[in-house]
Amino acid sequence: MPSTKPADSTSIFILTQIRNQYHSLTPLRAFTFHHITPSPAIQTSILSHTIHSSYGAPKTYQAAFLKHLISYTESHEIEVEGNVYTAVAHSMASPSYGTADMAVKTYFPPSLQPISLHESLSFASGGTTGLCSWTASLVLADYLLTHHEHVLRHCTTVVELGAGTGLLSIVMSNLLGKHRALSPSRVYATDHHPQVLQNLSRNTARNGSNVLVEELDWITIQDDPSKAIASLKESVNLIIASDVIFCPSLIPHLLNTILFLLRQSECEYGFVRIVRPRQKPKESTKKKKLEHWASFGCLEINSTPADDMMDKELYVD
Repeated sequence: MPSTKPADSTSIFILTQIRNQYHSLTPLRAFTFHHITPSPAIQTSILSHTIHSSYGAPKTYQAAFLKHLISYTESHEIEVEGNVYTAVAHSMASPSYGTADMAVKTYFPPSLQPISLHESLSFASGGTTGLCSWTASLVLADYLLTHHEHVLRHCTTVVELGAGTGLLSIVMSNLLGKHRALSPSRVYATDHHPQVLQNLSRNTARNGSNVLVEELDWITIQDDPSKAIASLKESVNLIIASDVIFCPSLIPHLLNTILFLLRQSECEYGFVRIVRPRQKPKESTKKKKLEHWASFGCLEINSTPADDMMDKELYVD
């Protein structure tokens, strides 16, 4: 029987990367084994970090991943271990094979506890895009983790707009709990779609988080301030949002909501960072957006090319 102990620190690092990709259900077309040589010992270690770990994955994904591993191993002209074939058979024989619409994805933020989220396996489900975690939320979470000393310096009340699965809110809550445990703080995860709110509550409870889940409608908040965050009594120090606009008509409502929260907190200044898409937008659309942003005198608008935010390894232990 081959040893399950990785040969060196490089192998340990790569196995961690494989684990992170697997448990976040990374599409196999984007999955990478980082050129690790799939020796018998490494194959067994990969199974230990994925299929046999305490964090689950849908049986359909398990089987597809194992077939991907088999193909990768054969491309190196190395014999596939029998336990890999056995794992494929077990996955495909499961009654739940091919039936999941929702699944639990697990993320491993450095220095924090793993975060397991109930998510849709489709980008759009139930008439909403808020049931899965998007790339921008991972990028922003990575930024918050990397710059937590600066972000948390004066942070006591955080509001996330369009919280979706709750990843960012849970990261912020865990960061505050770890680094500012003696200072009272609150994190509000807000969204509007009923199914998203239900799933958001489920995810915060699953992770033992003290995040407060609240409904917030960007469209009605201006006309009826009573429909703002019901339990919000404190002055907001930080507003976070990522991948919350898929319909351009919502941009004015998003900015109005940010302004409303800033003014309610007697803040005089806000900063919005926007990730530009890889494809250049039509000039007319771009001009219209810039003209609208310029009408908000107390908001500074800055942007970052999408290419600068991509190709990063996220959540590496």
